[in-house]
Amino acid sequence: MDVLAAFAPTSGGFGHDFDYLSGTSMSSPHMAGLAALVIQARPNWTPMMVKSALLTTASPLDNTGAPISTDSGTAANPFNFGSGHVSPTSSLTPGVVFTSTETDWRRFVCGTGRTVPGGPTCAVTGSIDPSNLNVPSIGIGRLVGTQAVTRMLTNVNGRTTTFAVSVQAPPGTTVTVNPGTVTLNKNQSVTVTITISRTTAPLNVYRFGSLTWTGTSAGQPVAPSAARIPIAVKPST
Repeated sequence: MDVLAAFAPTSGGFGHDFDYLSGTSMSSPHMAGLAALVIQARPNWTPMMVKSALLTTASPLDNTGAPISTDSGTAANPFNFGSGHVSPTSSLTPGVVFTSTETDWRRFVCGTGRTVPGGPTCAVTGSIDPSNLNVPSIGIGRLVGTQAVTRMLTNVNGRTTTFAVSVQAPPGTTVTVNPGTVTLNKNQSVTVTITISRTTAPLNVYRFGSLTWTGTSAGQPVAPSAARIPIAVKPST
């Protein structure tokens, strides 16, 4: 549940010369260390490519193979665990990555109705719908009927690869991806459109799903076999 970390007690440390603490905040230096390992193996990758690789190869299952649960034992969701448990080895070969630039993030901020202090104005950078920021997850805080978002996949498999998507739609919605199968050369990118529609999902309640891209090269699966991104949508009127 928590990450244990060495701790040097300050005054008032119960008389201990050394100790340990635990907490989710300790995941940050662990992830920084894992990112450093990925950068060592893939020195040409950008920070966003490294982040994408760590996220898309994470698992929503715990170490027993069961779905991740909360501290109270109830079913957890992406708001609890993000993309899931990190898989350091798999992150070195994610198949595809979802990357972004500083300008993309400035346009994202402008799309929320805010500005970046000290930066170019939104009139200069432009803006995007926040749901269209090219990150390895999809979030729609107000799904009114139907909404289409875009994501750009970049092949980092090192060779020509065909990627096919499988959909786990949030309950009470339909999700379509166009195109659903893409063949990309080394380092080639393609933009896909994901259309999410409410059918029977209750209003004002988040529902969760995922998209998973599986790669094959010359008819053979590539490792890892899948790159997964979570979906979170809240239907609204």
